[in-house]
Amino acid sequence: MSLRCLLSSGVTAEFGQVGSEGLVGFSAIMDKNPTVSTAVALTPGRAYRLEAGVVRKALDRSPRFRRTLLTFMMGHMQESAQLIVCSTHHSVAQQVSRSLLLASDRLSSPTINLTHEQLALGLGCRREAVSLAAAQLKSNGVIQYNYGKVAIIDRVVLEHSSCECYKAIRRGFAPFLAATASEERDQKMAGIQGV
Repeated sequence: MSLRCLLSSGVTAEFGQVGSEGLVGFSAIMDKNPTVSTAVALTPGRAYRLEAGVVRKALDRSPRFRRTLLTFMMGHMQESAQLIVCSTHHSVAQQVSRSLLLASDRLSSPTINLTHEQLALGLGCRREAVSLAAAQLKSNGVIQYNYGKVAIIDRVVLEHSSCECYKAIRRGFAPFLAATASEERDQKMAGIQGV
């Protein structure tokens, strides 16, 4: 999911991404105020929809769930802050590399169903700028693409093509990812012990 703000002029900018590791709809969970942002599904996949009241009850009843959600929200806030810095100080080529890496991470796949237009809308730039950056990456053997599909061929070089924001965002989510991995291990162990 691409989390975006839309201006009255029609210009959009991405302030975060969410994959299978997270959730969208914080405002519905916290209160009933409308948001100025939208979540756009850019790739096919599965998602679960929960009533906000169910999530609120789980937050009230489970300190572990509350801690996990707050850790995710902290990582999301750090990502949003980092994207502001990125869009201000880094080239479109670096932002394209960062965005492809994050999308690949969240999809757990080197192949991303994404058009240059969708990527440009997320980055808040012109499609032509994304196409030039993608063409350079393709000519260097880093990615391959057809309309609507990008395949990362050389991840190491793509990481070097990205700005420091990719690693900073990954570090921001590290506590959340560690907490969820720990929880999954605990659940597996409980299942083993219950046999």
